[in-house]
Formats: sequence, structure tokens, C-alpha cells
Amino acid sequence: MLTRDRQELIKTLNTLPASYFDQLVFVLQAPSERLPDKTAPLSDRVTALLHWAESAGPGLKTVQKTLNQLLDKEPPTLPTVCPYKGLSYFDCNDRDHQFFYGREALKQALLAKIEQENFLAIVGASGSGKSSVLRAGVLQQLKDAGDTEIRLLVPGEHPLQSLALAFVDETAERLDRAEQQQQAKRLVESGAEGLCALVETSNKPRVMLVVDQFEESFTLCHDRAEREQFFATLLGALQASDTLTLILAMRSDFVGKCFEADYSGLATQVKTHLEPVLPMSQDELIQAIAAPARQVGLTLEPGLVEALLKDIDPTSGSLPLLQYTLTALWQRQQDNQLKLSAYMQLGGVTGTLQQRADAVYNSLTPAQQHTAKHIFLSLTQLGEGAEDTRRRITQASLISAQHPEVQVTTVIKRLVDANLVVTDDRTLENGQRTATVNVAHEALIRNWPKLRKWLDDNRDLLRQQRRIEQAVVEWSQQPKPQQKRYLLEGRQLSDAQAFRKKHGKAFPLSQQSNDFINRSQHQRFVTWIKLSSVLIIPVTFTYFVVEPNIRQRRVDAERAEIRQGKKDIREAMNYMVKGCRVQRIWKQIPSWLLEPIFGGCIRLSDNYDLHSANLSSANLNSADLRYADFSDADLRSADLRHANLGSASLGKADLRSSRLNNAILLATDLRETLLDQDSFTQENSPLICNTLLPKNIDAQGGKDRDCDKLPKVLLKRYPDFLDTLEQAEMFVEKRRQQEWE
Repeated sequence: MLTRDRQELIKTLNTLPASYFDQLVFVLQAPSERLPDKTAPLSDRVTALLHWAESAGPGLKTVQKTLNQLLDKEPPTLPTVCPYKGLSYFDCNDRDHQFFYGREALKQALLAKIEQENFLAIVGASGSGKSSVLRAGVLQQLKDAGDTEIRLLVPGEHPLQSLALAFVDETAERLDRAEQQQQAKRLVESGAEGLCALVETSNKPRVMLVVDQFEESFTLCHDRAEREQFFATLLGALQASDTLTLILAMRSDFVGKCFEADYSGLATQVKTHLEPVLPMSQDELIQAIAAPARQVGLTLEPGLVEALLKDIDPTSGSLPLLQYTLTALWQRQQDNQLKLSAYMQLGGVTGTLQQRADAVYNSLTPAQQHTAKHIFLSLTQLGEGAEDTRRRITQASLISAQHPEVQVTTVIKRLVDANLVVTDDRTLENGQRTATVNVAHEALIRNWPKLRKWLDDNRDLLRQQRRIEQAVVEWSQQPKPQQKRYLLEGRQLSDAQAFRKKHGKAFPLSQQSNDFINRSQHQRFVTWIKLSSVLIIPVTFTYFVVEPNIRQRRVDAERAEIRQGKKDIREAMNYMVKGCRVQRIWKQIPSWLLEPIFGGCIRLSDNYDLHSANLSSANLNSADLRYADFSDADLRSADLRHANLGSASLGKADLRSSRLNNAILLATDLRETLLDQDSFTQENSPLICNTLLPKNIDAQGGKDRDCDKLPKVLLKRYPDFLDTLEQAEMFVEKRRQQEWE
């Protein structure tokens, strides 16, 4: 089931009356021991039901089908729709505006403003309800009137890309979306004139371009040039077009950012057309609490409204906490009534969210809790002279060796089910869609003590991590010929290396960030080689003439010792493959240049008798050991990282405590080999294809787990042996088809 469909199912289940949910459980024959009892919150019962359905039950599609059949029957006596929004805002759609109360005066004032002017800046504190009054109030009324085309966007990390996406038809087919996006991107990149061209394609007399969460232009967009181009495009089009109206909604603590420069007239427009979202009055709060309940046939127990009002501080941006508490009360309704006793059990307005977040976190396994912490820290944008804010990122960017994809997906599902985070799909430049993740509301960042402590304890490390990530973004956006100039150098590179080494597990870097650091290291080495060559050419010339002859005599001597079949050949083996690791890392540098400095890399194949050899603690990192006979050999604690053991004979060999990270095991028989389970579950475990393992070892993916990855790995490591990817694929497939007795 798609992410969006799953979210809709969760939303529907959370709005079911208890009688319908119980009937659904009965029809699905869900085991009672897998579900909380009926006194538990409905959201907990929904989470448990879906977990059972996915892991051991009939699946989510069957749940959806059964639910549809139940909903086709006579409507239940209890309300089926929750009129409150949890941590979400009231949106511009067919449903939310029916339950949006308490902001009528402000809505009418905003509508009057945009009838007179073509620019409006809606400004309010976080949690003041500005997005709700904008979307469910102003935009909904304009949408119902039918004479305005509304284009809505949130800036994100790349506001120009978000602006182009606002003019793409999300209901179109993938190829059509990709074409629309490319056209919109070209027009937006051309500036105000291009945006005007997009506006002029509308058949409505007015186009309303709305930028919600405008502060992201400063918090998430780190490219000053792109930010200024975004502002210039918006303000230039506003000045040139007769049909365009521009509305910005932003947090009040970021208004000062708009005045740091003229920004193509933005400062003047904000100063002239600013409309504040003030705290709600007591009468407005009562409306927001009671009117939605009446709308769906609910009553409120006497004393509940008074208790809510007593706990709410209208000046502190507590509307999301109020909505979250009302949603929790709706889930615990009894006899069509929201109960005061349930409110007291929840811990009041401030306690409800904290209790729920703690309960969800505590229900996770230790490994899942580690991933949940990683997710919440990643979703928080650190404030620089302002409060911390939320940060929308792709789900794929959360995946690392410490946080595998399956675990990230599982934890995100649990957090979505609890309404703590939200997911969405975002269209990429090629028309494909990718899942994005965001905190449901900044109220969670401000009011969950556990998250606040994580942030306070790790703020400096998070800043270091984000600096590396930002450097990666700047580097990746440059044309390839110029990318070298944006690699890390000097202190920056040293700091990045130290961070990765010391904190890489607790604060994992993305694969792109790791590649960026590796390229920076390589570039520094190349630069050092170039400088050194200029200074030591005379000495180097003599060295490279004499040294190869000396080294070859040593190689011949060590080769002879190995071929004699001696048991302890560790020193000889270490010398033969001493330079393999360096040659693997620095492929671009000729081996004849590296070997005098770092040692050679001699292939040890079936020409050598390594049977029963003592190679414990031997350094065979990156060695080419294809077809070598290691039967009965002692390889305990040997360093076999990145080694190629394809088709090697390892019968009864002892590889316990050996390091097999990224080693290649292609068509290798390990059934009688002594191995550790950790070798196949740790970070960067060996690459296996048609590899038979001992019965006590679980490779978590089977004997062909990495067959699809190996062609690219082999092509990268052995360009002298394999010329093309197709040739590498044929080689792997041939070994994959090898049959075993």
C-alpha cells in the first residue's frame, strides 16, 4: 500500500466510533492478545491492529476492503469524523473548513486587505494558527468563489524549485509532470519575466501565489544567491503583473530577517502590508473548542471548557497543543461526550503531547529508539538567534549503516500513526516522486522535554554535521569542471575527518557526504604528490631506477618461501600484499608510482600452497585472493577487508574474529569454515553471491544477497580485468550459476 493510502487509512480508522472499530476487529478475526483492551486510546488500538495486519495478518489492503464494506452500512450513532486537527493545520480542502472556528474576524480582515492590495504578509508566533487561518479561512473562501487560481508553496531548501513545482499539475501522469516541471523550472530560472509567463497561462482573472512558512527561505535555504533570486523573482513578477497577488505567511521572530537587506523591495512590502495574527480572545477560544464538537453531534462535559481555558496561555502559541488535546479527548469520548475525567488523565494541555510522545518512544525497541532519536534530531533545524524550527527532509537521507532502511521505515510508520511526524511525496526534476518526512508541528520541538534534552546535549555536534552536509550541497550544485574548487581543504577537511571518525556512528553522514570527504582526501593527496614531485625530482628519479630491482628480489624471495609450503608465512604474505589497500583507494595514480612508497600488491592465486598456513592476524586488506587454497588455514583475526575471496578454497579454515568488511565472496564454499555471525550483520558486511555458509550463520538475505551489487564493485576494483559493466555482469552471472555438490 502506498504511503499516502496508508495515511488515509490511519486517518479514517482514528475517526471511527468504537462500535465500528470493534466490528472491524471482529470481522478481521484479529487475535485479542495482539490488541490493547477497549479502555486504551483508539490511536493505540489502531496502531496495534495495523502492525498485526502487516506482520501476521491479512495485510492493509484487506483491512481497507473490510472497512469499506462496513462503512457502506447504516451510519453509526457516534460521530465518524474527528473535528479537530491534532498537530496539523486546518487546510484548504473539502473537509477542514467545516470545523474551523474562532478566526472569523481575522479571516474577514485578511480578505479585505487582499481585495485592496496585491501583497500581504501574515505574521504570527509559532502555534498562533496563521497557516490555518490562511488555508482553511482565506484560501478556502477564495477557492469557493471560483474566480481565483491559487498556487501554494512552502520554500524548503531550494525555494526556486518549490516555486516551479507550484505550477505543476500533481494529478498528471509522471512523464507529463516531468515535462511541466522542466518547463516551469526554465521559466522560473529566467526570473520575474518567466514567472509572469506562468501566471499569464491562467484562465482566471486573478492568480494568488501563496508562500506559507516563508521563514524557510532563511532557515533551510543556505544559498544566499538562490534566496535573493527567489525574492527578486517574486517581487519582480508582482510589479510587472496586473493579475498576480502575493501572500506570505511567516513566524514573527523572522520578520527582522526581511529587513536585513532591501531584497528587491521585500523589506518595504513587508513593512507596509504586514498583518499580525494576534492571540485568540477567550470567546474565540471557546468557539474553537465547542463549535466543532457540536458540528458532529458531540457535547462537552460541564467544566471541561473551563479547565481547558485555565491551562491555555494564548500568548505562547499553544493552539497546536489545544488541538492535539482535543483530538485525544475525541478518541476517548464516552456517550457522545468529551469527558473532563479523560482530560485530567491526559495531564492537561501541556501533558497530553508529552505523555503521547513518551509512550510511543518507550514502546520501541532499543534499536528503534536509537533510530527515532536520529529521525527527530534530523528533522530539527537549529535556530541561530531564534527558536529551533522543523526541517523537511527526504526519507532516503535518514538511511545509513547504523539506521537501515527497514528500521527507518518501521519507526516512521509508528511515528506517523501517532501523529508525531507527517510524510508526503515530492516530485523530483525527473518527474519521479520521493517520500519526505517532517515533524507534525514545531510545538513538538518546543514542548517535548526528551527532544529538548537531545537537542541541548548535541547542539554543537549537530552543527558540525550540518556544516559538512551544507558543504556537500554546495559542491554537488557546481558544474563538474568546477567541483574540485569546492572540496574540503586544510582545517575544514581535518575537522570533517575527525567528526566522521569520532561521531560517525551517533551522527551518521549520508553516503554522498562520505564520498565528498573521501574525494577531498584524495584531492589533498594528489596535490601533495604534485608539490612533492617538483621538490624531489632528482632524488625520485634515482629512487625509481634503483628501488624496483631491490624490491623485485625481495618479492622473488618471499614468493619462494610461500611456495615451499611453510606453515608460518605471515611476514611473507604481509609483504606481498602490503600496497593493495593504497592501490585500491588511489586507483588514479599509477601503481609504479605507489609501490616504491607503499609496497606492492601481488595476486595470490592457486599457484601458491596456502593449505594449513598460519595467517592469524595477517594484514590481507584489499588483497586479490581469488582461487587461493586456504583449506585448514588459520586466519583468525586476519584483516580481510575489501579482499577478493571469490572461488577461494576455505574448507575447514578458521576465520573467527577476522575482519571481512566489504570482502568479496563470489562462488565461495564456506560450509565447513569457522565464522562469526557478527561478520555478516555488522556495518559493511561481506558481499556474497552464490556463497554457501555454515548452518549457524544467517546472512540476512540468502546466499545471493549481493549479486546485483557485485558487477559495479568488481568493475571499480579491477578495471584491468573487466572493461565494461556488461562484462562484469556476465562474469558474476557465470559464477552465480555454478552448482554445488
